[in-house]
This record gives sequence, structure tokens and C-alpha cells, in this order.
Amino acid sequence: MTSHSYVTGGLFSVVGYDLDSGKQTWKLPLDGDLCRASKDASSRGYVAVVLAGSKKPYSKCTEVAVIDISHGRKVWQKTVASDSTATMGLDLSVAISESFAAVGWATDEAEESWGFAIDTGKTVWDSAPPGCDYEEYVGGSTMAGLAWCDDRFAVSQRDPRTGKPSRTVKLPEDLGYPYLASADPLVVASYVGDEDNQLDANRLWTFNTDGSVKATIKVDDSDGTGDVALHIGYRTT
Repeated sequence: MTSHSYVTGGLFSVVGYDLDSGKQTWKLPLDGDLCRASKDASSRGYVAVVLAGSKKPYSKCTEVAVIDISHGRKVWQKTVASDSTATMGLDLSVAISESFAAVGWATDEAEESWGFAIDTGKTVWDSAPPGCDYEEYVGGSTMAGLAWCDDRFAVSQRDPRTGKPSRTVKLPEDLGYPYLASADPLVVASYVGDEDNQLDANRLWTFNTDGSVKATIKVDDSDGTGDVALHIGYRTT
């Protein structure tokens, strides 16, 4: 959503609607199905998306693009994987910051982590940090990636100029499967109390600049079960 438009995915397209009248203002054709879009948008209204490589049924998600949703145009698009290594959409992570668009996924054939310059599509990184598997990304004012690194989960924040990891925080060992709730400030969510629960979160962690835990916040829902699902959205102005 921008200050003037509501934007949604359509059949092989992305469509913008006027917030006041509800009328369609633009329609951007796509080469295939929309596999996933970033939860964040840049301050200029740029959104990162991953697309299927063709309009054929069961096409894999081989393409990444940046779309300017303020003007209904594609900034760039490029192929990041072959059909043999691409995902069908599962375990697919895509995010955008003020500097980069990033995508990561894991399949039986490959683990992929990519970062691209937001304006040009130039590849800035093509792998997770050394010793880590593929990254799951969250964007915003900066870019952060979550990965399993050697012996535990870790979060790497990316330098906005070079794209190299500028700060890496190893997460506490007793976390369940963690989720990145925010890149700046760094906030991580997880479920504590059930090793099999990888969908909900009942704890939030914030961190000091040296990587130590700053605060642990218990999150409960209204029915008293202690389970709470995270829902993160975006709006640009």
C-alpha cells in the first residue's frame, strides 16, 4: 500500500487501485505466477517479488524482480535459478531494504541466498555467510538474514553500502525455530515450551549492540494458551 494506492497480486500480474475511488489505476503484467512478495517496501515504494519462470502450470520460482508500486512499473527482473534448483514456493524468503532486494530458499537440490542492488539488480551476494546455510530475510531500513550457522541459529545484519555482514548475533540455544520480526531494531520471535511448535511465537527477544540479549518479552494471546502468530505488514507514505 502507498499513500495513494492499494496494490495486490492478480493473475500473472500486479494491480494497483486508487484508495479513494477503488478504481484500477495500473496493471503490470508478469511472466508467471507471483510466488511471494516482500513484507516491506522501500521509502520510494519499491517491493521485491519472486516469480515463476513461465505461465505453465507448476512452473518453479526462478525469477526475482523489483517493482515500483508507486508508479506501476518494473524496475528490473533477472533469473536466479534453474528449474532443477528453484523452489515451488516453499521455504521461500524475499525482502527489501533501502539498498538491497534479497531472496533465499532451500530445496533437496540446493540452498540459495542472493542479494541484489535495489536500483540495478546487480548481484551483491550469492551465498549465506561462511559456515551458514541459506538465509531467511527481513528488510526495512536495513537488511538482516537468519540462518543456521555451525552450532546454532544466528542473525547477520548487512552493511547498507557493501552488503557484507556487518554484525552477527548468535541466538540463545534454547530457542525453538526463530523468526525475524524486525531488522532494525533487531527483534527475534520464537516459541518456548514445545520443540515441535514451529508456527507460533510466545517470546520476543531484543539485543544489545554487542549481541547479548537485552530483553525477553513474553507474549500471550487472549485465550490463555500462550500461542501467538506473528503478522507483519507494510505501508509506505
